[in-house]
Amino acid sequence: MARGERFFIFIILLLLILASFVYSQNDTTTDTSVTQTTQLGYDQAKSYGWLYTKVKNATFSVDQRALSTISLLQNSQGEMAGLIEALKDSEDRINNCWPNGACKVKDTALAALALALAGQDVTKEVAWLKNAKIPALSTGEWWVVVKSGANANGSCQFSYKGGSKTFDLQDDKIKLAKGGFTSGQYYINLNELSPTLKTAVQPEITVGCDPGLNSIITLIYKPNPNTFFIQRSDPAANLQLKVANACYGNQVPASSCSYDSTAYATWALLEIASITGSQDLSLENIGTHIYLENQAITKSNDPIALGLLNRILIKSGSSGPSFISGLVKLQRLTDGSWGGDITTTSIASFGLTGSDKSDSVAKGISYLVTKVGKDGSWNSNVESTSWALIALHGGELSRFVVSGGTVPISDVEVCGNGVDDDHDGADDCAEKECLSDPVCQCVNNIKDGDENGIDCGGSCPQACEEEIKEDDITEPAKEEPQEKTEPEVTEEEEGSLWWLWLIIILVLIGGGYFFYVKYVKTGKIDLKNLFKKKPKGPSFEDFRRQAEFKPIQPQRPLTQARPVQKSTQPAKPMAKAKSKEEEELEKSMREAEKLLKG
Repeated sequence: MARGERFFIFIILLLLILASFVYSQNDTTTDTSVTQTTQLGYDQAKSYGWLYTKVKNATFSVDQRALSTISLLQNSQGEMAGLIEALKDSEDRINNCWPNGACKVKDTALAALALALAGQDVTKEVAWLKNAKIPALSTGEWWVVVKSGANANGSCQFSYKGGSKTFDLQDDKIKLAKGGFTSGQYYINLNELSPTLKTAVQPEITVGCDPGLNSIITLIYKPNPNTFFIQRSDPAANLQLKVANACYGNQVPASSCSYDSTAYATWALLEIASITGSQDLSLENIGTHIYLENQAITKSNDPIALGLLNRILIKSGSSGPSFISGLVKLQRLTDGSWGGDITTTSIASFGLTGSDKSDSVAKGISYLVTKVGKDGSWNSNVESTSWALIALHGGELSRFVVSGGTVPISDVEVCGNGVDDDHDGADDCAEKECLSDPVCQCVNNIKDGDENGIDCGGSCPQACEEEIKEDDITEPAKEEPQEKTEPEVTEEEEGSLWWLWLIIILVLIGGGYFFYVKYVKTGKIDLKNLFKKKPKGPSFEDFRRQAEFKPIQPQRPLTQARPVQKSTQPAKPMAKAKSKEEEELEKSMREAEKLLKG
């Protein structure tokens, strides 16, 4: 085998060894067992365990308590009765809504969904939500379009609360009973039936047309001249229309619509409908989708708004391609997240689940997996962790019946002893009877009592950060916050630099191979003699003296006589044939002189 081939093989082997070394140095994956790790590549049990431990002995707002309960019900590992009891304890038992004394739509929707998933009866809570709707879409126009499928003429009667009107259909144009045509000629404006219909919540209209018309009846909302939404379109002689002009405010009573409250209430009611099988909770009967779709146009850059809307439409079987593609466009190409935020990415991924954008969902899920903390949480935050687990669960929400569907409300918890006295899975500060206990005031996420901040200062054992003086802080305590966050950042940064080390190694090896082919293989440089001690030749000064004082050799006479020309210059000494060493020295001298001259 030629020396060049052996050297090339040596380079390849060295490259493989170094690449393996770089990968092993940067591979920080935790060795977890197959039973604890799912195919997603993270320990679900640890994440659910962190969330359960976090919420079972602390006080939270209704929406956080409900959301964490929904999440834990997807993979229950502990006693859930106490968490369900904690939700029931905070309910307004007279009005059947949350929280007690100041009912809010979003809180009630999430709490009702959590109880429904736990197998509890939420009939009264659903009734409260249905009655909490208010009329929306006061601007714009509602049209009823009637078209004859047989190009025939006839009449249609419209009946509604407080009256009825009959219209004649002539060549698809709609004539008024008093003569002339409607304002749109080919459609009936809701105001032409009754001005009160537009201000009512989901008014119902019964349409009855002559059978010979083969009529096609369409209900349209037109917010502006360039936009319209088709609520429904059916070929029928008789049709019951329920105008979808409803929305939710933040609370009851409300004077204006809230997109956030409307989206959460609609989603919760649809999820409850899939549990109870209630046809009364279809999207058409809930009647908020036109408002949500119309508002989504102005929220085209809001992933949470689009995520909730897509979940609603996909859940109801009426997905909107434009809203799906709009949400996908907001996804980052670099890491698969939406805005680099855990909660936003979770809601967006959950919203696209069940659509034809499974690749976008997979990228979002992959981002969530890479961001889970060592303790199993996401940013040590209850809301973020709850949403992440819901998104990772994917698909349909799981139902877990707790205590046979009837969790009792008891008052036997002993506050401050650190024991779950009533054995319901909720420790002291998660129970209603302990909320006012001084021990629990320091873990209720509220600034109360003599606290100087939220659950810190005053009589609470934890001091607020702004209270800590520099003189009281020792050097180790000063570095503790960095020690908590530094390992994760360092590991991520080191893990992302392995490719840079690999490029450096490739450049070095490539340079070595080029040096070998260019100089060693061609014989320009002899590696064997490169580091040998060369014999010391005469110095530049010695060579100069030798050239100046070398004796003149006598010239041999010429064979043919010629007149001798008297030279005007002194005769130069004739140099004898130079040896190879002398020629090299002379060459070196000339090069040195050139360097000295500049």
